[in-house]
Amino acid sequence: MNPKACKKGQMLIKDKCITQKRTIYTKLPDIRGRHPSERLMNFYRDIGWDGKQEIEPMKVIINEDDWLKVVKKMESAGMTKDERIGTGWLFANRGPSGSKKVKRGRVKLLKGWV
Repeated sequence: MNPKACKKGQMLIKDKCITQKRTIYTKLPDIRGRHPSERLMNFYRDIGWDGKQEIEPMKVIINEDDWLKVVKKMESAGMTKDERIGTGWLFANRGPSGSKKVKRGRVKLLKGWV
């Protein structure tokens, strides 16, 4: 299935578009890619984003400790101090939220995250 075929409010799981009816928990994906924006896009794709829909980052929640580790991995893609700072801001603004209530290694996807 073409991932661009997902309708608004649907997420891509195992090449199928599904409508999310409740909160879903999924595994925290590995951070991969060369550049910060590529790493952030891969993060969202790995949890079910189809690459086209608008993401509501406040509805994507990871453990606070995981959040700090992910930010450090995101920042490691920047070469200069300014690039690392910019990457940190990118992640803070468009990355997932952090909460102590979410188990480590998990991502909580609230209904409406896409």
